[in-house]
Amino acid sequence: NGKGGSDRAAWLETYNGGARRIERVSAGSVFVKNWSACIIGGIQPEPMEAIAGSMHEDGLLQRFMVVYGKPGCMGNGNAPIKSLDDSYREMIRQIWMTTPGIRAVQLGTSAQRIRKDIAEHAYKLIGVGYISTAMSAHLGKWEGLTARLLLTYHACECAIRHIHPEAAEVSEDTAQRVRAFMLKMLLPHSSAFYANVLG
Repeated sequence: NGKGGSDRAAWLETYNGGARRIERVSAGSVFVKNWSACIIGGIQPEPMEAIAGSMHEDGLLQRFMVVYGKPGCMGNGNAPIKSLDDSYREMIRQIWMTTPGIRAVQLGTSAQRIRKDIAEHAYKLIGVGYISTAMSAHLGKWEGLTARLLLTYHACECAIRHIHPEAAEVSEDTAQRVRAFMLKMLLPHSSAFYANVLG
């Protein structure tokens, strides 16, 4: 839209969330309790490669969780499972209705250890030195990403149980799910993306 770097700075701010006051000459002052957004979309490798080549080195791209998809194929034609769809919608409704508490969500001892293990794994890969600068920058975001995913998984599981996220610590089982998601799914996809698309 022609605004260049100012838009990128705004998107980087939304990644961290938090309160923000927006001053508009025509609309006046607007206070946002949590200036945050989620972005999801799809793009072919070729245009992504062209876009990435002209992007600033500000870490915006490296904050995305990437899925490097395979070519499309014929669907199986199976009907959706209504019970699962209903459960998902109820979980989302519960999360939407949850109001922030006054205490931070706590990690259990085992979950804390697993979070540390994931971060150490990422930093070891960076330390090897054979991966690209862009991939290293992506892995450098993993320590914070792990905390975000732990909170997300915990919120989902608490919504299913109909309890507030503050009412329980993040469990070892939740942390193991996050570790599996990051190491078995995110890491291979990120490796393929940064090697095949960004070189």
